[in-house]
Amino acid sequence: MTVLFGVNPSNRDGQLRPPSATASNNPLELLSAVAEQLGEADERAVAPDRFTRASHPEEANPAEANSPARQQPVTPRRVNNALIDAIEHKDFQAISYLLQRYNLSKAQVEEAALLAISQAGRGTDPQMNTVVEQLLNHSEMDVNLTGRNNQPEVVLAAYNNKNARLLVGLLNKPELNLNSRKFAWDKAVVNNLTDLIEYMLDHPAITPSIVNSPLGEGFRAHHGSSGWVSAMGQGNFQLAKLLAKHPKFDINAPLSPGTCLTPLGGAAVRNSEEVVRVLLAENRLRLDQPAGAPQSDTTIFAAAGAGRLRMLQTLLARPGFNINAINPEGVSALDNAFNNGRADVVHWMLPRVHDTVLLRAGGPQAREHLMGWLWSEFQRLAQGRPPQSPPPHQGRPPQGPPPPPQGPPPLDPV
Repeated sequence: MTVLFGVNPSNRDGQLRPPSATASNNPLELLSAVAEQLGEADERAVAPDRFTRASHPEEANPAEANSPARQQPVTPRRVNNALIDAIEHKDFQAISYLLQRYNLSKAQVEEAALLAISQAGRGTDPQMNTVVEQLLNHSEMDVNLTGRNNQPEVVLAAYNNKNARLLVGLLNKPELNLNSRKFAWDKAVVNNLTDLIEYMLDHPAITPSIVNSPLGEGFRAHHGSSGWVSAMGQGNFQLAKLLAKHPKFDINAPLSPGTCLTPLGGAAVRNSEEVVRVLLAENRLRLDQPAGAPQSDTTIFAAAGAGRLRMLQTLLARPGFNINAINPEGVSALDNAFNNGRADVVHWMLPRVHDTVLLRAGGPQAREHLMGWLWSEFQRLAQGRPPQSPPPHQGRPPQGPPPPPQGPPPLDPV
């Protein structure tokens, strides 16, 4: 094993020295320094118990060769206990000695690495950071070690300790697999770590498929949603705008399987004008996609159904949006507003939609309800009373597209 650093046991300032500057590499001297550093009065009682030199008689004092302490065998368990104890006490001399002297097993290295990450905290201790790097670079270390829920333990430990330095180092490791990289991304999104996400977006380890795929099963409250949906759902519009501007994020793809709603429609439903403006300013935006359900139509449909009147006016004032659009099931935006009881949206849309849309609004049963409601609203408005929501109905709209309109009326300025 390569010697990463040595320790001069006669040095009392606790500073690490390179091997060339070490006064002695004699293990007995190293152990004496360790025992003294731990405040043990009797080196013989400590050193054999923690480091067991009996199997190396050439290093032992011949006069003490028959000591009961020296006859204790060196076992993997004793070595492991010694390493764990040294990490817990941040005994860097002992850690260095053990890593250089003994061939550790995979289980030993992984246990020691997770403990060292915990001891390193946020990564402000340079010496402990060095220990973590040594263990993560060990030939027996698997940086993709997984625990429950198939979560990568090393990446999770870095997050739990808020160690951004370690996370960056892990992303730079070519052996970090897709599961670990995906978990690192999902964890950052769910926790709204915008600065870290900005770094990740530009990192080659975070691919477009990771950015656009649904969050993993380990995030139950967000499972099945993309990172963008999670950000919007938590009101993190800064992160939503950051994603919208980055080329790795597909702004034209449906937000989840089985839905036609795209990020633009999602922002409209959330009534986030700033995110909508960012999306509309992107040259990558294609209002005619996805095929079969253009997002220009689905966005108007969603905004009307959610009762976002001002958003609806903002969108329809731009080219590419059609107030008379019909979705693949033959339902118009006016239908959706009426079915969801959006009185203000229905009032605003009625004089603007084409006659063919108005006459088929919601089907025959719904039209009967609509006409009755319009008459009662006319009487209510004539008496100076405020408008009410349209009544609910159970009628289904007819399937298939409506007959082509002769041309929509001009939009009023908004």
